[in-house]
Amino acid sequence: TGFVVPRLRRRHSVLMTGLIVGVLWGLWHFLQQIFVSGTYAGGIPLLTFLLLSVLAAVASLTAYRVLMVWMYDRTGSLLVTTLMHGSLTASTIFWFTPLATGARFLADVWLVAAAMWLLVGVVAVIEGWIRLGHTKPFHGPDGKVLRNSVAEAKYVHLGGIDQWVMIRGENIANPVLIVLHGGPGMSEMGFFRRFNAPLERQFTVVHWDQRGTGRSFDRNIPRSSMTLEQFVADLDELVECVRRRFRKEKVAILGHSWGSGLGAIYAARFPEKVSVYVGAAQIGDWAAGESLSYAYGLAEAERRHDKQALKKLRAIGPPPYPAESVFVERSVVSRLDGQMHPGIIWKAGRALFGWPESSIFDVPNLLRGFGFTLDAMWPEVSTLNLLKLVPVLKMPVIIFVGRRDHWVPPETSVAYFNALTAPSKKLVWFDQSGHEAFVDEPEKFNATMIELVRPLASAPAAESVPARLPVSA
Repeated sequence: TGFVVPRLRRRHSVLMTGLIVGVLWGLWHFLQQIFVSGTYAGGIPLLTFLLLSVLAAVASLTAYRVLMVWMYDRTGSLLVTTLMHGSLTASTIFWFTPLATGARFLADVWLVAAAMWLLVGVVAVIEGWIRLGHTKPFHGPDGKVLRNSVAEAKYVHLGGIDQWVMIRGENIANPVLIVLHGGPGMSEMGFFRRFNAPLERQFTVVHWDQRGTGRSFDRNIPRSSMTLEQFVADLDELVECVRRRFRKEKVAILGHSWGSGLGAIYAARFPEKVSVYVGAAQIGDWAAGESLSYAYGLAEAERRHDKQALKKLRAIGPPPYPAESVFVERSVVSRLDGQMHPGIIWKAGRALFGWPESSIFDVPNLLRGFGFTLDAMWPEVSTLNLLKLVPVLKMPVIIFVGRRDHWVPPETSVAYFNALTAPSKKLVWFDQSGHEAFVDEPEKFNATMIELVRPLASAPAAESVPARLPVSA
């Protein structure tokens, strides 16, 4: 505690520090679990008992370590945390007894784990670790909240359901930028907060968990509502809200991957509301992109003689394929591209869950929402062809292309850019980027947004009266 915890706390929250140390602490007890398994297994097969007891140890000790880090953070006392450790060790005598074996033993240790996590939940609520609707305000040099800033996160009623929206900006006089995440179904708020916060100084940035995604996921959402037309309608309601709220005639739209399809279609239908359109990992002919992505994965696997990757890709066959095959293809291509390296996964995890607006309690809805949305929408979105649907845009267009993107191959983005008619258009290459240029090259991404997009996004204020976003009941 005295050595590792202070160093981790310089970079992580109390909760994240506790989780890191706690998991390692729990796994360290693996040998202890092996030692006691023969005594306490009872009639349960030894390997099954060992697995369940180890998982229980990791769960309970991780929760307890979060509490220890929290206590150390509040008191700075090693004595207090040492006493906590000692009291935990001494208390094990009450459940590590010969009378508690087999299923009863496992029930006892899992009950302890549940109780500890319940206590962590209480502390989390008290300390504000998981406060919905909270995003850190902007403060000036004097420590006071900047007068014309905005920092809010709340549910907004769009398209007949509650959807999660976060708005952040140092000065509401700045242009409004609406960010449309990819997927469909993949919330990217955490990534933009981690890597692209400088945009909040030059834009009023609006993040939106689209219908069925992240905090906007609800198991009661009708599957029949998961259509392109409904998403366009939801987006138009959001645009109208922020236009009235900030008295803007137009907004800038930044669409990533699937969001670039939604964004381009919206901009084509409502040009009077969009000042500039920015596409990152821009969709063109979606079906052609899927074919190129699959062909790349197959060729790369053959070049490397990767039998496992070849087996998986040949099992699903070339596109068109159902949503479940997309997960297989993307995971194989990501591994071939080195994107499944533990360090990269850790970086992504920190971005998603290492910020005040995020919480580990978001994980279930992130996963369920992604699966639900992609499965519901894949048959429609995978056939989109913007070369036919959106051949013309009536506002300036900027397209960002990651040269190493093998999910939306650059060839398809460039083909759409070349075919597109617009008052002005510019293609920007990100040579060191894959699918997420805003993560892979954030400095260049942010600088380009500020230098190229902001001047185009500036628009005179409208005369409408400012209104608050309609908060859901």
